[in-house]
Amino acid sequence: MFPHRYKAILILFLLSLSSLSLAESERKTDSGKVRSGWYYGLFASDKASLYEGISEQAKLLPAIGYKSPSLNIFGPFASYRLYNNSRQGMKLFVHAHYKSLGFDSKDSARFNTLTDRKSSFFAGLTLEKKLDNWTFRTAYSKDIQGRSNGEEVKLSASYFYNIGPFFIRPSADLTFQNRTFTRYYFGVNSQEENGLLRYYQPSDSFSPGLGLSLSTPIFFGGFTRLSMSEQWLDKQLSDSPLLDKKRAWQVTLTFTRFF
Repeated sequence: MFPHRYKAILILFLLSLSSLSLAESERKTDSGKVRSGWYYGLFASDKASLYEGISEQAKLLPAIGYKSPSLNIFGPFASYRLYNNSRQGMKLFVHAHYKSLGFDSKDSARFNTLTDRKSSFFAGLTLEKKLDNWTFRTAYSKDIQGRSNGEEVKLSASYFYNIGPFFIRPSADLTFQNRTFTRYYFGVNSQEENGLLRYYQPSDSFSPGLGLSLSTPIFFGGFTRLSMSEQWLDKQLSDSPLLDKKRAWQVTLTFTRFF
């Protein structure tokens, strides 16, 4: 579950939404055009570490990016639109992103007999379908650095609406990870067993999740986004002797502004 401090942040954000939206209700926030160019900003993230004995993973980083109707780059995340059918609401993207997952054997005494599980770059395709305020996505990703050689497929549905200059997007998703992925990041092979960790080789996993994104363009001449997500881990993952959780949460706060 989310730490109480993030529940408080969400409540404060919603209170500011209700108070400021009245004052800003006449403000035009969408010109119908996508602004292009380079932008800068800050990226703050905190998420639960799945692995037992390893604390939360908090980050605060400066970021630079580029946005156009076809190309979007933000830090280690990039996507390029290959196909667009506005009449049907269909888009196809190629994407690449850095997946921060894994551990160093020195991170916990429990893991001193294990080889490191390293984060990796993933790349693939995303198919998007828009229907009124709904957005449906199917994203396929493959480990392109050969760390796990794993594959991941994520199905998601989100609904967009606004209250004045505040944009709200609740979402639901289902993430599939193949056994090559799960055995690298959550398995223990026969050479790695010790007094605390038993042999374990998980199979394919299906993990559902929920998310909420709140964003607005009214602060400091830029764009602010607060995102929260929670995922219920498949039993193939939660039964791993490396893990001590059945749920995974993440909170991110980003601020970006065009040069």
